[in-house]
Amino acid sequence: MIFGILLLAVAAFTVLMNAELIFGQNVSNINKLLEQGTLESNVDSYIEIKIDAVFENFAETTHKTNGITTGKDQHYIVWLDDDSVIAVSVKNKKLVSELERIMDETWDYLDEKTDSLTQNTIEVKGKLRKMNTEMRKYYDEHLDYIGLKEAGFNIHYLQVDCTSSRTTYIIATAIMLVVAVLLLVAFAVTRRNLNNAAVSGFDVLQGDHSSYDYSYGEGGIQPAEPVYVQEPDLRDVPGAPAAEFPVTEGLEAADPKAAETLAEEAYKIVSDIDKQ
Repeated sequence: MIFGILLLAVAAFTVLMNAELIFGQNVSNINKLLEQGTLESNVDSYIEIKIDAVFENFAETTHKTNGITTGKDQHYIVWLDDDSVIAVSVKNKKLVSELERIMDETWDYLDEKTDSLTQNTIEVKGKLRKMNTEMRKYYDEHLDYIGLKEAGFNIHYLQVDCTSSRTTYIIATAIMLVVAVLLLVAFAVTRRNLNNAAVSGFDVLQGDHSSYDYSYGEGGIQPAEPVYVQEPDLRDVPGAPAAEFPVTEGLEAADPKAAETLAEEAYKIVSDIDKQ
């Protein structure tokens, strides 16, 4: 049950932290932020960007689990509409292929092999982040190599992280919710079965045991037959003081020895009266 509750909490936290991307709300367009001069102040927000020019793939991040490569992130220098540059990180193979295509077409344009940048643009959404120290180092090296600083390009030391897509978050959240619900249902069913078993056991203890056969040895031990003794009615005996002889009408179960003693005492009383 605890694990199920934790999964629900993690799923809720994932949805809460990535609600903008999952539900498509409050995702800002990078061109509007550039026009407003508020790009730097929107770090940790989700933004969308249309890409029609790429300068360089400047770095690659390899993810490993127990020494085994589980994925790679590719980092590109993207040319924005206001002649500034920003880093865009992707993991999806299709996006990597598209950015490589756009990069080739960008250099064809710069080398005057074509008259314009690509007409087959792509749009991506990602989280705006500050660069870490290592990424900034590679970023600067490639900016210097290409000569973008000398060319007067405005440099944004920011990264649009598109490595986690909306689909990824939705699938991950759905899996966590399904597993959590299954765990909680399993717990509820198990608890109900245990409660039913406890009630059944109580019913057995409270039931009629008179028909049970308690066997012991060859002959077995059987419940004793109840002994019923009829007390003598002394009301019709001449001279018998009624107050000294309480009478209980009907049959009552009695201990065999007690019944025998009572019978002997009654016989003595009757004999004494007859002698009088």
